Formats: sequence, structure tokens, C-alpha cells
Amino acid sequence: MAFAVAFAGKIGSGKTTISTAVSQALGCKRASFGDYVRHVVSERGLELTRANLQCVGTEILEADRFEFCKNVLLYSGWCQGESLVIDGLRHSETIPLLNQLVSPVQLRIVYVDIDDQSRLERLGIRAEVHTVLLSADA
Repeated sequence: MAFAVAFAGKIGSGKTTISTAVSQALGCKRASFGDYVRHVVSERGLELTRANLQCVGTEILEADRFEFCKNVLLYSGWCQGESLVIDGLRHSETIPLLNQLVSPVQLRIVYVDIDDQSRLERLGIRAEVHTVLLSADA
């Protein structure tokens, strides 16, 4: 039986780590709002900065919420009727749209909540790794 589950939570809460593990363990596609926005930013020839990601993500969302959600699912390679894990649910207004897109499967939402100290430590580690990778490329 097919299922659809979306992971929501603050930045650095572990949504991507969890959604990746769940999709791999269950052998299903994983759609990521973040992956799709990074793809669009790269396609536009922009630098992958947090500011560009935020700006382009907001622009796409405000232009057409339904089309944004549909493109995120299509970008993942997901097909109607397949099970799906969605990473990076951030806007409550996209929930009914995602429900419509994955129908007849009902979307389940998991909110990942960790304490702020752990979340900030995760973000610090992520920033250090990003800095090291950028230095290695120079």
C-alpha cells in the first residue's frame, strides 16, 4: 500500500537526515523542496547562498504554490501512486496542495523538533563543513 509522508521542522532540525534514511529504508522516492530550489538557483546561474536560496524559493512559492509543489515532486522522479517521502515542508498552505497531488494517498506530516542547543550545534557543524569544502575547492 502506497504512502506519503512529509517532514517539517526548523532549519537544522534533522529533516533531511531523517527523510533520507526513511526513503532508503523503505525503498521509495524522496522529494525535497531544498533540492528543487537549489536546482533552480543553479539553473539560473546564481551562487548557492542562503540568501539566493531564500529569495528564489519565496519567488517560486509566491508565483504559483501548486506548480511549485508539483515541480518538487516531478524533480524527484516520483510518479502518481508510488510511495513518497517529502523533505522540507515549510509552509502550511502547501499541505492541501500536496494532499491533492499525492491523492488518493493521504499525506502524513511529521514535525521534527529538537532542542535549540542541538539544532544550533548542527548548524555550526554544517557551516564548518561548508567552509572546509569551499576552502578545498580554492
